[in-house]
Amino acid sequence: MRVLLAVPSFGKEFGGPIAVARGLQAGLRDLDVDATLIGAGNSRGGTFSLPAALQFHGTPVPLQLHKIPPAVRHADIVHIIGYRDPVGTTAALAARVARVPYLLEPAGMHRRRLRSIPLKAMYDATFGRAVVGGARLIVATSRGEAAELAEDGIGPERIVVRANGIDLGASETLPPRGTFRSRLGLDATAPLVLSLGRIVRKKGLPLLIEALARVPEAHLAIAGPDDGDGTSEAVRAAVTRFDLSNRVHLVNGGLWGEEKLQAIVDADLFCLFSMTENFGIAPAEAAACGTATIVSDQCGVAEWLGDGVAVVPYGDVATLADTMAGLLCDAGRRRSLAERGRAAARSLTWEAVARQQVELYRRAVAGT
Repeated sequence: MRVLLAVPSFGKEFGGPIAVARGLQAGLRDLDVDATLIGAGNSRGGTFSLPAALQFHGTPVPLQLHKIPPAVRHADIVHIIGYRDPVGTTAALAARVARVPYLLEPAGMHRRRLRSIPLKAMYDATFGRAVVGGARLIVATSRGEAAELAEDGIGPERIVVRANGIDLGASETLPPRGTFRSRLGLDATAPLVLSLGRIVRKKGLPLLIEALARVPEAHLAIAGPDDGDGTSEAVRAAVTRFDLSNRVHLVNGGLWGEEKLQAIVDADLFCLFSMTENFGIAPAEAAACGTATIVSDQCGVAEWLGDGVAVVPYGDVATLADTMAGLLCDAGRRRSLAERGRAAARSLTWEAVARQQVELYRRAVAGT
């Protein structure tokens, strides 16, 4: 089976879609499936790289879109990860013309949120109607996202739920504690909460800072690429408002690879207080590394981690502060949560995800 995986961008700063695509490609190849990625930007082997001409709100607009239709025609099935981007849109329309079946995995982008709402509405009424309408199956990564897609008018018979995987190999050999704390100027005893991800409005970072203000002596490290939507300014304003410049540490540009692992193992808690998150790879990775994790009730990953994650209603700053304080003050409770989270996260392998995905491909090709 020849699978073409279309992603908006190969840039690691783009977040979930490229991480999912790379993990899924590796899992599929381990099952002897011929899986190729196509996306904007430069990338390594097993890809069609489309040089980007410019960016619109962080999404690359590539040159050479004409290379996508031949790649689509060469595939047995196309898997589009993301929504409203030039690569996925072109791949979907080319697949319709060539009568190649395709799946759409919106990655939480289907519902119009936060910014450019009129432009998104225009897209949905034109290109989006064709992209969504022609997909054999729509992949959701949580029951919450599936329910949202159904509420948005997609027939439940076309919606399937599949978890995302995480790279468990990285959690097998963790770096020693201390390097990240040293970078921040913290000793081993300072309570440390970590937040990783794009600096974007939906992550609820100003609310997390407000909660931290209610937890004496605790420190917060925020690391991620700036999405450019004004959230960085809101974060700095919150730090000033609550006089937390000595307890909130901003790491510009994000953390990747070994540096990310060092931050996770040095943190006492990981927190993702998002207003919406179809899955949430970062908290799953933190849990897999044995770090106690808190997420909002709008994060799909909570469904997959079960009692291995503390769940707080989004926007409830008082409850978030109490949860953080309770876990930071009780090492036994924190360790118990971390152990349950690690066990749950270790079931989220790309091998298991890829096996389920192959069955979905077969179902889509068969039209059932």
